[in-house]
Order: sequence, then C-alpha cells, then structure tokens
Amino acid sequence: MLWILIGFTHSGKSYLGSRVAKDLGLPFHDTDVLLQRVLDPSASLSCRELYQRHGALHFRSHEARVLESLLHTGPALVASGGGSIYHTELLQRFSRSSNILFLDTPFMVIRSRVQSLPAFSPSWEHFEAEYHRRRDLYTRHAHHSLVLDPRRDAVQALKDIIAGSTHGK
Repeated sequence: MLWILIGFTHSGKSYLGSRVAKDLGLPFHDTDVLLQRVLDPSASLSCRELYQRHGALHFRSHEARVLESLLHTGPALVASGGGSIYHTELLQRFSRSSNILFLDTPFMVIRSRVQSLPAFSPSWEHFEAEYHRRRDLYTRHAHHSLVLDPRRDAVQALKDIIAGSTHGK
C-alpha cells in the first residue's frame, strides 16, 4: 500500500517518514527532495528558496508533476510537501488507491522549528492563519491522523497505524 504523509511545513513528514520506511522495509520518497532535483539539480536551494525564486504557479506545477509520478509506485511511504494539499484533484486520485495520513503537529511546535531558519521570515499572523486554513484541508483529505505529542513515541505510533490499518477513514 502507498502511504502519503501530509501536514504543515516542518511537521515531521520527512523525518518520521524516512525512519518509519526504513524500519518497515518500505521505499521512501520525499517530494521536496524530488522537487529540488527537478528545479535545482545542483541542490543548492531549499524548497522555500525555490518557491521564492520561481513563484507559486511554477513551483506548484512542478510539485504536482512530482506527486503524480508517485501515484503508481506501489508500496512505499511518501512525505509530501506542506502545500501539496492544494492539489485537490491529485489528492482525490491518491485517496482511491493509497492511505493518506495527516501528521497533526501543534502550531507552536512548528513555529519553534522554523523561526530560526535563514530563508524563513514570515508574518507570524499570516503563518498561523495559513496553518489553520491548511489544517482544515489536511483533516478533510486524510484517512488517518496522528496527533504528534512529545510524550509519545511518534515513530512507533506511525508504525502502529501503518501496520494495523487497511484503507479508509
């Protein structure tokens, strides 16, 4: 089964996805890394920098192509980009053949992770509004949700969901 991890930027999709995929013996695909290879083969720019350089339309267009290329990859774990939630038609297609899992990371945790990044200088009010707007979309599209809690082993919790699940909400 193909598993798609969705969630806000810096919610832990790449970190948890790579660890869980390794533990479960699944291929792992990080759409941000794949997108960086397409838009910046030298791998010198982050996705945020690529977004700023190329603009939203160009970036999202390539992001959709990367996602679509993973649609029929077979059993694997995919960490999607935080904005991939805006590719509604693609997510609906994934929903029919994959499990979509929302990593529900509290806003203050995400804020603490991004506030010191050099390419990151948002208006916190706008950033938080976007977080809540996307959170509603993530919840709507997900078959499963995992609320990330520092008192709980997130790797084990994600493995438990994947190991114990069949397709569906």
